[in-house]
Amino acid sequence: AIEMKTKEIRITRGFCERMAERLPEEEVVEALLDHATAHYTYCPWDFSTYLKLYAQAKKVLKDPKMARKAVGYFTDVVADTYCMQRGDTRLPSLYRHMDRGDVEEALACLYQEIWGVDLGALGHRDVVRRLSRIPYLDREKWEENVKRFARALKPLLEEAEDEENPMGEHGPSDFSQEDIGQGLRMLATQGFEDFREIVEDLG
Repeated sequence: AIEMKTKEIRITRGFCERMAERLPEEEVVEALLDHATAHYTYCPWDFSTYLKLYAQAKKVLKDPKMARKAVGYFTDVVADTYCMQRGDTRLPSLYRHMDRGDVEEALACLYQEIWGVDLGALGHRDVVRRLSRIPYLDREKWEENVKRFARALKPLLEEAEDEENPMGEHGPSDFSQEDIGQGLRMLATQGFEDFREIVEDLG
């Protein structure tokens, strides 16, 4: 639904039109703006953070494509939970009415558990039990938490290999060239483990 680059938020027209059949357009746009802004201001915040999260997810999942998906979903959960903590967001309405694949259904169940709202989601008890124990807003533990998240979500990611995240695929294309250059320099000077492999994975 969203692509963010050079401090611009692009909202997919088709997604908005589909959602506007179920919700007022204003609520759809407001929820998407909350989601996108939280990605930029809270998680992942910058490209070096994204790279660190990707590196940890890749250790668990091995597959680059699956690791990117896991990081995308993880940062969605963190950003959306941050919005919920701040209050007055339309995100619950959006998730309640959104078409959901298996991964999205599991995450909606997770949101029900940690947000205390009814989104009409069912199932995935074992996965949700494991996911709900993760402290998503503890920034100091994000690298450890994304590994726990990826491990719990792995069976669903494998089954839904071709499914796309309805809130948009997240990755290097979300960042400007300046952000990418700065993030790569920061990690390179820190002697970051697996730096070359990660750069090759992400193209």
